Amino acid sequence: SIPTNWESLIKQAIVDFGDLNYHVGSEVRSSAMLPAIFSACPGVLECTLPSISTTVGPTLPTTINVTNRQLADLDTSRITVIPIFVVPS
Repeated sequence: SIPTNWESLIKQAIVDFGDLNYHVGSEVRSSAMLPAIFSACPGVLECTLPSISTTVGPTLPTTINVTNRQLADLDTSRITVIPIFVVPS
């Protein structure tokens, strides 16, 4: 069973992952976020690669190159989680 606050749990897990792993100059890889997503919320069975971007409305999973003068800043207000619920048969 999935917790009622599943969306908040996933968003916060992504931000926490970024806080722990992204430092000045660290590139941001969408694939690296998957373990955080799966561990954030019991009941998540599948997840596509997250789409990420430096602008609003990301459309693709990618790697964002970050210079040695930049720091990736993830924020729950800029994360959208789109669920696909499957009812077991």
